[in-house]
Amino acid sequence: MQDHTVTIDGPGDPPAIQTSDIFNVAVPFIDRHLTEGRGEKTAISTAHENVTYSQLAERVNRWGNALKGLGVKPAERVLMVVRDCPEFFYLFFGAIKAGVIPAPVNTMLRAPDYKFMIEDSGCKALIYTPELAEVVEGGLGLADHQPAIILKATGPGSIAEPMAQASTDLEPAPTRLEDDCFWLYSSGSTGNPKGVVHAHRVMVYTSQCSGVDTIGLMESDSCFSASKLFHSYGFGNAMTFPLWVGATMILSDRRVTPDMSFEMMEQFKPTVFFGVPTLYAQQLQAMEKSSPDLSSLRRCVSAGEALPGDVFLRWRKRPAPSFWTALARPRHCISLSATPRLITSRARRAGWCPAMRCASWAMTERWLNRAKSAPCMSKAAPRPSNIGTIRKKRKTPCWAIGSIRGTCITRTRKVISSIAGAATI
Repeated sequence: MQDHTVTIDGPGDPPAIQTSDIFNVAVPFIDRHLTEGRGEKTAISTAHENVTYSQLAERVNRWGNALKGLGVKPAERVLMVVRDCPEFFYLFFGAIKAGVIPAPVNTMLRAPDYKFMIEDSGCKALIYTPELAEVVEGGLGLADHQPAIILKATGPGSIAEPMAQASTDLEPAPTRLEDDCFWLYSSGSTGNPKGVVHAHRVMVYTSQCSGVDTIGLMESDSCFSASKLFHSYGFGNAMTFPLWVGATMILSDRRVTPDMSFEMMEQFKPTVFFGVPTLYAQQLQAMEKSSPDLSSLRRCVSAGEALPGDVFLRWRKRPAPSFWTALARPRHCISLSATPRLITSRARRAGWCPAMRCASWAMTERWLNRAKSAPCMSKAAPRPSNIGTIRKKRKTPCWAIGSIRGTCITRTRKVISSIAGAATI
């Protein structure tokens, strides 16, 4: 099998996922689209620019080479405090392709939070959006650990300057399936945020299992997410899921409100919208006074908390697309889906329970069966103190279950069961 490749085939339902021994996930998510003829297709749309897949691949290579030129070595961390913009993609996948480990973090935190993450990650480089300079630099001033490289993402004196001089060719680092690929930090609801380490295999499994097998994303889709890229929900919705199928991603760094979401839908005409229950309820209230054009949507997805039955039923009374609800956590990387929706023959074949209108155990067992055929992770080896809170504390072997890494199969059953219960109407 050729290096850095993945195949999805077999008689099973869902089909088996197989990867090469040498596997850098930036290749199937970025480079593959050029060989499959999507070079001129729009990958990213914003209010200011459109980026094609060929431009995306070129800039990913430039940013990866720029990091190498600055002295960032494989397995070292780059802390990203970057808002939703194309530069997030360039830096994230450029780092991965170069063997560097990106760690995107919440862009709405305070200086003490950034101090903690700078110290916890032991990052070699810190890249941040210029508009966040005051709070990020405040965190730097408090931190004992000082990154060797501190640059803004755009503007004069930013990483864009060495990037412009960097080569457009970048050989992918010879990483393996279970090598550390990227970090996501938890919200810190039980204390300081937890650094969660994810392997190269994770994005493949989440995108196929959640994005394709469950949500049903297609190459022809364009996706808009209310959740931002630093959040595990938006990370999949606005980046990895659409990239996996060759769809178009719609980005905005504006604060999300009902009016803003309607403006984005009317301007960019997304086919799939990813929101949260609170926003859906606010949209319903706003639609009592206005009639936004939502005709482009074929599907809506909700996560963050259980979608209230009242909100779901009120949406069903409108000419709106079907709903999917999901759970997204940084520890799991993205989502397990359990969906209250219209029960169709297709849904029944997929394993939905008409009586309960929730995810049946038929679908759950499909995820667990895939997990049993996946490589089992061994007990965590001793790690440097700055290698991530959850990774260094994990002492029990865990199954890698599609979108789940770092969660044992027993807990996964409980998680899926709780989701299914929450989704019942």
